[in-house]
This record gives sequence, structure tokens and C-alpha cells, in this order.
Amino acid sequence: MKDYLWTWIHVASVLGLFVTGVGIYLARYWMKDEPDAILPNELDFLDSIGYVVLYTAIRYLFDEMFRNEVYKRVKLNDPINFELKKDKSLKEAFCSAWYLAMTIMGVYFFANTDYLPTPCFGSGNCEDMPRKLFTRENHWTVRMYFMIQFAYHTHTLVYYELANRKKKLPEYNEMMLHHILAVGLIILCYTSGYFNYGISFLMIADFTDFFLNLGKADRDLRLTQGWKIQLFDLCFAGVVVSWTYLRAYVIPWCVLRSCYLALWKTWQGQYNFWDHPTLQKYASKLVAFYAVKAVLLSVLGIMNFYWVTIILQMTYRRIFLKQKTPYANPAHGDKMESGERDIKPKED
Repeated sequence: MKDYLWTWIHVASVLGLFVTGVGIYLARYWMKDEPDAILPNELDFLDSIGYVVLYTAIRYLFDEMFRNEVYKRVKLNDPINFELKKDKSLKEAFCSAWYLAMTIMGVYFFANTDYLPTPCFGSGNCEDMPRKLFTRENHWTVRMYFMIQFAYHTHTLVYYELANRKKKLPEYNEMMLHHILAVGLIILCYTSGYFNYGISFLMIADFTDFFLNLGKADRDLRLTQGWKIQLFDLCFAGVVVSWTYLRAYVIPWCVLRSCYLALWKTWQGQYNFWDHPTLQKYASKLVAFYAVKAVLLSVLGIMNFYWVTIILQMTYRRIFLKQKTPYANPAHGDKMESGERDIKPKED
């Protein structure tokens, strides 16, 4: 796709986030005097400053501890592309540990609660996900989880822009769109009290990305060299199963369907669908803003479908055409960088 088209898509996404934010502001204004309304404090995002510092320190310490070992393995396995792969491999190793930690945190905090839908480790009904706008409890675990995620995704967005803007990577535009929507929707989900939507998307992303990054780390570093069963093969199976189920089924059929169900009921005048009487009163005025929010979430859903399609194509080639997965994995922002040669790692 042409760069100018991507520019328009990025601008449209930012405008969509702004429009949705206006709708949330109006809803918060109408709900502010309701005694049973729960309005998350926007100043909670100041917590993320401390988490950014903490994340930066963790990332720095990890890099210092494992840089030499990672570089040594990359140089041994792929000396031709060493300069291009060394930092990317270190990042893959770190992300494997980070996504695992965030998945464990999410499961510990929210498993078997209505913050997550039933198909995604929780107890909430998919169709009821939209009903509790501004009436869901803002537990300290929710605040902590959102602020850590906001700090991480904001750091990632800024770093990705500064590091890759001039490199003209093939996946630059789609990954920037992904990061922009992630940061924007974290803000909107938290300030609107739609914690269940934010937690669902974030947990699914972390859980599935763990397998992806661990598989890429093993592919580049050959962590299980000489084993009968390669870690890469186990991770590849984990990627296929988790991405297909969570990203191509749970997100569209549970999370996104609930958005459009609420939109349809509101459009049909079934305002009692919403739990709070004030929302029932103003639902008709908020329907346009809610529609924009549903579209933004759908964009993320479409991007997930795109990535799952790539993974399933790789699976088909691997199983039926007996082709090994390419050494340069094209899925999810891992296309070969300019000048990188596509070679296989050294055989034992």
C-alpha cells in the first residue's frame, strides 16, 4: 500500500480515537452526579510515569545481563546477518520474558472474574460485556495492570517510531497503526470503565505474543540445539493454536460481536440494555461515538485476521508442502530488514 494511503489511515485512526474520547467525556459529564456511577480518575495515568522508569530499568538490566550471550549465539548461527540480527534477537529474548510475566499477572488478577469473558479464562458473558459502562469496580489490580500496559505500549510506540522511521521497513506502517490504536484504546477503555475490553485485548495479545517471540528467539539463538524436539516447533504449534483460537475466534466472535450487539440494540431503541438509568437516558446521543469505538476495535480485529492468515499459510506449507518455516519469519513485524540475506541456520 502506498505511503500516502497509510498516512490517511493513521490520521483517520487518531481522529477516530479523538471522537470516541469526546463521547466518553460527554458520558462522564452526564454521569458525574450519579451516586452509583464509577468514574475512573484520569490522573491515574500519572502512575505510568513510574512504570515507564521501572520498565526502562528492567529492560536495561536484562540487556546488560544477556547481551553478550545473545550476541555470541547470533554470530555463531548467522554470521552473515549478525549486525542486523543481534539487537533484534536480544529484543525477542526480552519480549519472551516480558509477555510471559504479563500473562501470569493477568491470569492471577483476572482469571475466573467477569473482567474476562468465558472463552478467555474469565466468567463474563460475551453478550454482556458492554452493559456495565461506568458501573464496573475499579479495583487496584485493574489500575495497576492498565498503567503498566500503558507505560509499556507508550514506550514501545515512541521507541518504534524513533528507531524505524528512516529504515523504511516493510511492516512499519501496519505496526505503527497497531501501536497507535493500542495506546489510544488503553486510554479510552480505562477512562470509560470498559476494563473488560482492555484487559481482554491485552491479555490475548500478551499470551499469543509469548509463543511468537519465544519461537523467534529459539529460531535465531538455537536454544534447544541438539534436542529431539525443538522448542521452535513447540512454539510454532503454540502460535498456530493460540492465534487461531484467541485472535481469529475469541476477538471477533466474542469481543467485537458484543460491541455490534450493543450498537444494534441501541439503534433499535432497546435502551434498557444498558445497566445504568442515566446511560439508558442518553444512549441515543452516544450511539455515534460508540460506533466509532466499535470500528476502531474492528481495525485491530482485521489486523489480527491478517496476521493469522499469514501464520496459517506458513502452517499449510510446513505440513502439506513439507517446507520448513523460513528463517526470516514474515509474520507480525518480523520481515527481513533491508540487506538481510535469507539463510538457514547451521546444521549440527
